[in-house]
Amino acid sequence: MPDSNRIVRRFPAIVVNAGRVYDMRSSASVHTVSPEAIRDLPVSSLAQVLALQPGVVAVGEDIHVRGGRAGETQWTLNGLTLNEPLRDRAPDVPLMAVQSADLLAGGLDAEYTGSLAGVITLRTWDPGARPSGALRWMSTGRLGNAYDWLGARGTTPLGLGGLGVVGAVEARLDDQELPGRPSRGRDELFGGRFGWRNDNHLSAWAKLAPVANPQALSFELLGSRTVEQPYDPMYAWNDSLLLYAMFSPCEGCPTFLDSFTVFYRAADHQLMTETRRLIATLQTSRLGQRMQWHVAASWQHGSELTSPGLLDDPRELNRYGKVVFGGDVNPERSPFLAVLGEVPYFRRAHSDRVQGGLSAAWQQSNKSRFEAGAGMLYDRADSHELDSALPTIRFVDTLRTYRTRAPGAWGYVQHRGEREGLVWNTGVRVQMFSAGDARARAGNSPTTGQPLPDARGSGAIWTLSPRVGLAMPLSVRDAFSASYARIHQSPARDYLADDRLLIYSRRPLGTPALAPSELVTWQMGLKHLFNARWALQMSLFQRDLFGQLGVANDPYFSGTYRPRYANSEYGHATGFEVALLAGARAGATPPRTAQSLLRRFMAGEFSLRYTQTTADGTISGTDGWYYGAPTGFRPVAIGEHPLDWDRGPVFEFDAVWREPHVFTLAVVTQASGGPRWTPTNDTLTASGGPPGTAPNLKSVNSLQLPGLLRTDLSLRLEPPALHGVRVLLDVHNLFGYYAEMAASVPGYPNPEINSTRDDYGGYRTMTGRSGGAYWDPRANSGRGAWIPVNDPRLRSQGRSVRLGFEVGL
Repeated sequence: MPDSNRIVRRFPAIVVNAGRVYDMRSSASVHTVSPEAIRDLPVSSLAQVLALQPGVVAVGEDIHVRGGRAGETQWTLNGLTLNEPLRDRAPDVPLMAVQSADLLAGGLDAEYTGSLAGVITLRTWDPGARPSGALRWMSTGRLGNAYDWLGARGTTPLGLGGLGVVGAVEARLDDQELPGRPSRGRDELFGGRFGWRNDNHLSAWAKLAPVANPQALSFELLGSRTVEQPYDPMYAWNDSLLLYAMFSPCEGCPTFLDSFTVFYRAADHQLMTETRRLIATLQTSRLGQRMQWHVAASWQHGSELTSPGLLDDPRELNRYGKVVFGGDVNPERSPFLAVLGEVPYFRRAHSDRVQGGLSAAWQQSNKSRFEAGAGMLYDRADSHELDSALPTIRFVDTLRTYRTRAPGAWGYVQHRGEREGLVWNTGVRVQMFSAGDARARAGNSPTTGQPLPDARGSGAIWTLSPRVGLAMPLSVRDAFSASYARIHQSPARDYLADDRLLIYSRRPLGTPALAPSELVTWQMGLKHLFNARWALQMSLFQRDLFGQLGVANDPYFSGTYRPRYANSEYGHATGFEVALLAGARAGATPPRTAQSLLRRFMAGEFSLRYTQTTADGTISGTDGWYYGAPTGFRPVAIGEHPLDWDRGPVFEFDAVWREPHVFTLAVVTQASGGPRWTPTNDTLTASGGPPGTAPNLKSVNSLQLPGLLRTDLSLRLEPPALHGVRVLLDVHNLFGYYAEMAASVPGYPNPEINSTRDDYGGYRTMTGRSGGAYWDPRANSGRGAWIPVNDPRLRSQGRSVRLGFEVGL
């Protein structure tokens, strides 16, 4: 006989506006980006929207989730990963193609791919039943800086088989408030002059699906092209150059000193990068009451080109054709400026990935659900890289080429159950990684001198990833959750193969012996619903990383070392997140009276987030330390230090007020600790070189730049006279707060300044000044002095006012 006194607690059917709180019975830490946020916040890319979420630090277009590296966050669509296989970089998706997105930062179920930082799931727009479109354009009008953003989305039914199509395009051209190239090509079009900026993004997307049931079957295409023409003050020379050289009129004749003049525009010879991506995805689903299944397949192709002026063919330059800096010409000029020659670097790479997955779910009852899935992928990658760095050294391999092919696979099972209010999500994920046919030349034995066989991978490596989550109600408005997971992420293909032996240390040797990196993570969370609008989310997390990709000094001959990629690094991230969220007030708009001003203010949509994270590790990037000798032993970090993107406390506030068909006002404020930087030794180097330019590897990232503060505002007006056209105003960095974003930058291909030594870091360490400088031993009557550079790349952008319009949104 059932116990009539037993009480089963269930959550009430509380509707939280704007999707501000994720499933109360989930143990995952999920931050949702809504369509309203994408439309109304002062952002121009999905990465900027995600940067507003708790635990996320943005560095340019890269996002770091809970202390993880940029490539450790996986982007997915229809259950398949979108990151390219070369270095796990994220895709470039049109903002107007994304309906919503979820950032899963912790407590991942077994269905989600191996990712050391987090997973971003995208949901794109579906075709509409009637033709419609939207257009948005914003520009600074070249007042202060040159910025233009154009986006459009359109949909129409095809009248064939109930199908419809929807598509979006986007163009974002930005000079990043940096000086432009004097040689940048510009074209005449419709009476105006157009051309590339420092940072350029073009992307397009389309989806074909049944209008009535787009989940049943859909086909999507995503393409993008990115052109980077980065500013570098080392390439500021744009003038004639008087040179002296010794000439001889004939063989055996005496030489004499003569002069000649050449014109050199350094920006024509600077490195540029073009990246192209194409992704095609096909999926079909059946969503029954008891059984659901989903099948998806995708193909993605990528290409990259990096060369001076985006030349298509490599140039094998001799020592006299390489770039020359002012200190090496006669008469001598600034050793900081490039005055002759080409940058001796070229890289062309291609990648392809074909993958497919099948998943199924069985809803046994309203308290029990089983899921299982499996999939396979096949990667192909090739690269041709010429890196003939300065100084020119004989017997150093300057050409790196490889062509690899490799399979991969995964499978998972998981179960979600509930008993007396306690909800569990348990599962296990199996992944297979293989280096495929990647190999690395071993050269000769350092002891016998005999040739050694090429290094190859160990075949299939299987990893097991258990994931456990629990959620329980504490009251009808409170829920507590806890989760544990062991996650593995496979290394990207660019780190696995190599055909060089003796190398310049700038690019370490690939090794096919790499294994997947490992993350052990747990978190506890608390969710509280104040009412239908207001909610509170809190989470405490700990992340331990093992076998991360790094650089080890590989002994070759006696006393000779080569940097090589290895599973040599580890890291930790500990922190907590607090988010107070409020959806927009539902119901009628309050009356427009002075007495209702506060009420109208509180009727908006609010987010107040605070994150405290401590992210430590042995090293932050995969390529090791930027500075050091061009060949031989490469300095590595000593001990455990804060990671580059560790900011400490981060505070974020955003609010949106909407008056339908009148205006929308949004404000976003972010405050955090400043970027980390490494001081240098404040004594002369052992070779008697410039003071304070040898990095202090005992104090990596031990100092922090001043804190960051930024407020952005957006205003959308809809005057009745414009009949639905909205006028847009965005003000970025409203209060014009300039912040220091870095203390130093790599100086390649300069053989010394910011390459062998860290001049910028030494200048800040020795003088306390910002802006960067280099040490010139000829200055100050031969006693040497710092020559300030005032490099604008080291600071944030100032206030930027953008105007535009939109139709149909």
